[in-house]
Amino acid sequence: MKDKNRMSKLLASAIVSAVLGAVMGSLLTILTDRAVKGIPVDPLHIVMFFAVLVTALSFLILLRVETVDEYRYEMMKTVVDGFTGIERESISDFAAGLAKEASYVRVVGTARQDVIGRRDSRAGKKYLECLEGRLSRTFANESGRFNYLRVVPVAVKSVLADHINTCKGNAERTGNVFLSKEVQPFTFYLSYQLFDDTDMLLIVDNESHTGASDNALCLWTRNRSIIAAFIRHFDDAWRKA
Repeated sequence: MKDKNRMSKLLASAIVSAVLGAVMGSLLTILTDRAVKGIPVDPLHIVMFFAVLVTALSFLILLRVETVDEYRYEMMKTVVDGFTGIERESISDFAAGLAKEASYVRVVGTARQDVIGRRDSRAGKKYLECLEGRLSRTFANESGRFNYLRVVPVAVKSVLADHINTCKGNAERTGNVFLSKEVQPFTFYLSYQLFDDTDMLLIVDNESHTGASDNALCLWTRNRSIIAAFIRHFDDAWRKA
């Protein structure tokens, strides 16, 4: 329905543009024709013509801007009220950007430990390095403390194990908080990442024929009620683990 409303407004804008263009063209033709035939043209008519032209163009611009703004608003509502997809190639960079701004990060997942060491997975490694970097910085006061909790499968692979050890060392030196817990089984878990209470990434991974995960789907939301439900789920499971 919303798409239809936007289309109808765009169509109405196009029709108005065509009608006004035809009217303006006719008026300009009449004035030009009179001038060519030597018929005196009242300067007031020219001033009125251009005044109407400017008014009409301003109206069209405002109509189009309103339509574009409404479209942007609707797009933002899908982010605020629901989920929007993140392209596979952008997931790690997107997550790193959120991690840089957050003070409390909760993560359930393997950080694609099966592919993180590959040459084409540099973005994933940079995401882990971003979290390590946040833990390595000292904070001026308690409100500036960085908290990072991660749930991982039992017997993590070396890349993720190295990340966990680095995070522990950084947190011990700076006073930031890093905690990890191993759980089993992990096969049916969806990965998700919570950044404060403002952003969440929900990630679906499937194992490909090569044995590597594929990052099949990533959804981002800023819906506070959805995020709050996942925070409750995480914190409750964390206490019980």
